[in-house]
Amino acid sequence: MNALIENYNLLVSKYQKIERDTREKTIHDKRVILRRIFPMLSLFKLSLSDLKHGEKSFKQFGKLRDTQVQIAKLQSIDQTPELIEYVAFLTKRELKLQKNTDQFCKKNRLIFPSIPKKTKVETSKITRNTDKLLNKLIEKLALRCVGDVNQIHKIRIVFKKYRYGVETLSIVETIGKTNLENLKTIQDNLGEIHDLSLLIDGLKTFYCRNKLHSDGVIESFEAAQKGLVEKFDNEIEPLITICRHAMIIENIALD
Repeated sequence: MNALIENYNLLVSKYQKIERDTREKTIHDKRVILRRIFPMLSLFKLSLSDLKHGEKSFKQFGKLRDTQVQIAKLQSIDQTPELIEYVAFLTKRELKLQKNTDQFCKKNRLIFPSIPKKTKVETSKITRNTDKLLNKLIEKLALRCVGDVNQIHKIRIVFKKYRYGVETLSIVETIGKTNLENLKTIQDNLGEIHDLSLLIDGLKTFYCRNKLHSDGVIESFEAAQKGLVEKFDNEIEPLITICRHAMIIENIALD
């Protein structure tokens, strides 16, 4: 099980190298690293509280990341005068959040617990944990209400935990690269729906507060999101199949 400890230490090292960086990609990378570390802690008989400032940092980075995602999306399209105003507003907010995040990181540096080299983790425990996440995900998908964006967000949260659970399992077992790539694609698609929700809600609030007309901008984002939601709704069964297949190890399905 040394591979699991080595992977944990590698993730810790990667995080520490970029800990003070608040650029968009780096904030994303730090959140991904923490998402991969979180499920490992329970395997080492630790809790999230044993990673000092871990949860607080993750939430702090999330605020900044949400703003940066909106800016990046808007900068990639032609902008109306109203959008230019909103981007300016987001840019000011980003600068403030970057300052707050920098101050937060100075005061709340993450303290990662050390894992003794002789620590043993049964592969079966990793499999059981991941299988429970799979069952929870399938339950969420089975209860899915067509066209409900809020439910998709809840599914996305469970799906991410499952995906990183499978990645943890892949450290100690052979899982096909295609399986892992398929899960990443699904998460990216769910993330796009969520990002559009953030953008639509942000625009509506800003336009209302400043008494601006949308000129069809909000409607265009809503239409794009609706298309993605419809596609998701039409692919529920294939998605469940992909998720089940993701836990196939050496051609033997873990049922």
